[in-house]
Amino acid sequence: PAHAHVGDIAVVGAPATGIASKTLRGSAHVFERNGTAWTEALSLSPTKAPASGLYASASYGDSVLLSGDRLYVGATGVTMAWWGMVYAYQLRRADLQPR
Repeated sequence: PAHAHVGDIAVVGAPATGIASKTLRGSAHVFERNGTAWTEALSLSPTKAPASGLYASASYGDSVLLSGDRLYVGATGVTMAWWGMVYAYQLRRADLQPR
């Protein structure tokens, strides 16, 4: 799986999430370190893509990037033509919620 780490924040992409339901929509999970323990602070799922809507095999979480307080999550198969998309989030440090 894709992963990124900056300081006390880590993100792991899970592009095969939903495989039991025969979809690969995917997800991304943000973890925060407190001392020596890592806990999941946030779980992200894809939102509806522009125009055609989100294809069942979006593979959201196929790639992830952390840059300061910005999180980027890639989805390689957003449409039936397999066009990709990048979701951009700004994380608030206090509660790690996307803005």
